[in-house]
Amino acid sequence: MMKKLNPSRPMLASHCAVVLLVALQCFGSLCMAGVRGAASSNRSLDFESQPAVEPENAGNVPYEAGQQAFERQDYPAAYRLFRTAAERGHVAAQSALGDMCLAGQGVAASAKEAAHWFRLAAEQEDAAAQVKLGVMYLDGRGVEKSDEVAALWIGRAAYHDNLVAELNLGLLLREGRGLPQDDTEAAWWLRKAAEEGNPEANAHIGLMYREGRGVPQDDAEATQWIFKGAELGDARAQYHAGVSLAEGIGVAQDEDGAQQWLTAAAKQGLVLAQEYLLAKWKIRVRSGD
Repeated sequence: MMKKLNPSRPMLASHCAVVLLVALQCFGSLCMAGVRGAASSNRSLDFESQPAVEPENAGNVPYEAGQQAFERQDYPAAYRLFRTAAERGHVAAQSALGDMCLAGQGVAASAKEAAHWFRLAAEQEDAAAQVKLGVMYLDGRGVEKSDEVAALWIGRAAYHDNLVAELNLGLLLREGRGLPQDDTEAAWWLRKAAEEGNPEANAHIGLMYREGRGVPQDDAEATQWIFKGAELGDARAQYHAGVSLAEGIGVAQDEDGAQQWLTAAAKQGLVLAQEYLLAKWKIRVRSGD
């Protein structure tokens, strides 16, 4: 049986909390300058909610009209209406504008403009916008690349139980990107995301158990997590499920089952699975086959 997360443990263990707060103090001004400009760099970036400029419901009417325009694929109209709502402080409209700017829907694609709107929504504690902004900092897309600032926004979103943020925070801690490397904290966040239904997190926590990183080494436990992720459709989990069956790691060998999982991963475009099938059984599978 898979081990359950201890619910009495704080959402973020003390060491990681201290690290995040120290990073907050060191890199807050950089985060502000990267998106809003030097004029706003003296504002504090912390884990407290930022107030909206307008009353909470000020943008409801244009936002709802924007949703209707978006649903009928009138993207220019949706953009104009969302912008009206966003300028009144409507958080969902701000986040929607970020998505539209990234996709080039109703407006020329602009990662810089997307980061601007995501940041406004993130300051109002929109977790999805926070993690999107964090990923943009990781990639240096529309903002100056900074793992430290990325960790701040992703950590902030993880406090809101955002599954994508929990996964990414676990990976940042595992890799030591933007935060000191910490396998124990990484495993805790990855397991939390996995228990809450993130398919990719299942694969990662399974590998942590397999390697004994941050958790006791346990092939059987690893296999259970990996297979759960595979059943949820994660290509990397499907690959590792196939390898586990092919090589008898934590489970009895089963060549047919191995080929099925590896083929599923290969069809999703995972090169590792395609190469494994070709090398071991001369089976060639391409994406979409």
